[in-house]
Amino acid sequence: MIDVYINPIPYIDMAKKFEMRLGVTFDEVIEVEKAKERVAEYILGLSKEELIKALSCTMFPVYPDSK
Repeated sequence: MIDVYINPIPYIDMAKKFEMRLGVTFDEVIEVEKAKERVAEYILGLSKEELIKALSCTMFPVYPDSK
């Protein structure tokens, strides 16, 4: 039998891999570099509190060595 552990508490520690993302939708087709530029400008215009609310976090579960 394999023991599986998934951390149910939403904390990030130094041993875990995680991604922080900001979802963006454009009304028109846009070239990638131009989209990056516009997103950077958008982020720079946000307050810290607004940016915190806009970010989403995906944590990847850590599985300890099975015996």
